[in-house]
Amino acid sequence: MKAKRPNPKQIIWPPRMTPKRKRALALLQDWADKGVELEYSAGAGMTFTGAISQLSLDDRRTSFLFRNDFGGHAFLSTDLYDQIEIAEIGNLPIRVGFFRRGASGNGFSVTPKHKRARQNENLQRVCELFRQWERHDAMLMVNAGDGMRITVARGKVKELSDRFMFTIADTETIHLVVPGQSSLVHIETEGDELTVMLYNEKSGLHFTVTNRVERPEDAINRFSVLTTLVQ
Repeated sequence: MKAKRPNPKQIIWPPRMTPKRKRALALLQDWADKGVELEYSAGAGMTFTGAISQLSLDDRRTSFLFRNDFGGHAFLSTDLYDQIEIAEIGNLPIRVGFFRRGASGNGFSVTPKHKRARQNENLQRVCELFRQWERHDAMLMVNAGDGMRITVARGKVKELSDRFMFTIADTETIHLVVPGQSSLVHIETEGDELTVMLYNEKSGLHFTVTNRVERPEDAINRFSVLTTLVQ
């Protein structure tokens, strides 16, 4: 019995230039033109710092070359991948990924290198803000979770050495938060209302606190999704 041959009509090559693919390529092209310092990660899970340049192999101009100062390089042919990811988290640099559908380990991602100086400034500001809320005995709205589950409640903050304890009102529940372990620190200001978002890339956990006391339903709608996958 002969094996069935794939239907040529089901094979799309080169892949369609969808809006998401166009945007991902535009970001790569912009980073290449500007010589932006990037962090490149492939299937092995290791991250390398370098830059990309666009290759003129065909009219589609969808191939790039990553290289760094230590002689490392990688050929990035985006047409080989059918799954595109564009992740935007607060003020963290945009991450662009090209993967094989159903095999996230087969592919690559690049993102502009995050500047730690700004991160440290934001961490100091967050700690000062938490101390201010403690001094004023402010009632806060706390939102914590990992995308699958979210806890929303009212509470107050108290400093404990290099960490902060958020005690949930009328319960014995406590959130112990260490701002220094955050990979993303984002602060939003709207009039007298302040919102702090802390995010840890490795665990996927986020912690959001604001002095805007509102209904839990409204807080969930505003803060439940920190990672936006652009469709």
